[in-house]
Amino acid sequence: MPTKNTILLVDDDPVTRKLIIRLLQDEGQLKTLDSGEECVEKAPEMKPDIILLDVFMPGIDGYETCKRLRKIPALAHTKIIMISVKSKPENKLHGYQSGADDYIAKPLRNDELKAKIRINLKLKALGLENDQKIDLLSDLAKQIQSLYENIRDFDRAVRENSSLCKQEGNNIKNLTQAGEKLAKLTEDQRSLSMKQRVLIVDDDEQNRAILLEILENKYDIAEACCGEEALSMYAEFKPDLILLDIMMPGVDGREVLRTIRETEEKNRIYAGLGVPIIMLTAHQDPWFKSFGEGCDDYIVKPFAAKQLLEKVESVFKQSKYKNRHDNT
Repeated sequence: MPTKNTILLVDDDPVTRKLIIRLLQDEGQLKTLDSGEECVEKAPEMKPDIILLDVFMPGIDGYETCKRLRKIPALAHTKIIMISVKSKPENKLHGYQSGADDYIAKPLRNDELKAKIRINLKLKALGLENDQKIDLLSDLAKQIQSLYENIRDFDRAVRENSSLCKQEGNNIKNLTQAGEKLAKLTEDQRSLSMKQRVLIVDDDEQNRAILLEILENKYDIAEACCGEEALSMYAEFKPDLILLDIMMPGVDGREVLRTIRETEEKNRIYAGLGVPIIMLTAHQDPWFKSFGEGCDDYIVKPFAAKQLLEKVESVFKQSKYKNRHDNT
């Protein structure tokens, strides 16, 4: 029988705790705590798969609690979903910047809460699998590099032995060359896992599929279907470039752009040094041509695959933005 996922609920309101327990009784094994301090103390031993964390609590609030939890190695793969009565983009971004993986506004909706739980459990499993692959590949690369160095040293030593016949010398040379090629191949494979990251933001599923098909062979791709999800992915995925649709229901592209640029400014990431953003539009809007609101470029739909690739590569070359995810 498979082990149930553990969900830890942290909320000082007993009424909210009872409501969430009732809603999620079939989603996993639920545990509850009523303060941020208690969560920071006990969560490392519990090792929950997901923490549902209320923002406004006596003592340390949800934001500070989340920051402290993210410093605990035992909880590196635990997904944190913040719960709050405030639902403005800046509130959600504050949560993401504190280390949250997702954010849900009160009053809670049964279907939305369950969907976020299930999605984050899948993301946790994928993250663990990806980390295991990277660790395995890194370990393999080290072992092959060590083997190559040993072969090279052996080659150097035997070449000093004048008694070697020509055939033996050739065999040693071939072995050394094979080791060198294997080491390079492993390093090339390892570099594939470090592609530049591109976040596609568009509420139209067909548009996202087209963009994915064009870009997925060259870049590491993540997708967001709305502005709110884009802000979450911006904080979690740490993209090197964002393709952002302007017209979306709810939080539109302009609001996402504004929120990201304001956040960068607060973090002392000034104009020209933030994540490059290419806006996607179906109209020849003069606003884009001036780039007055912080976007780096724009592209008009429909577009050819070659046109998109050239635009993305051009923005990468022009931008001073360099691999933020490697430095965080």
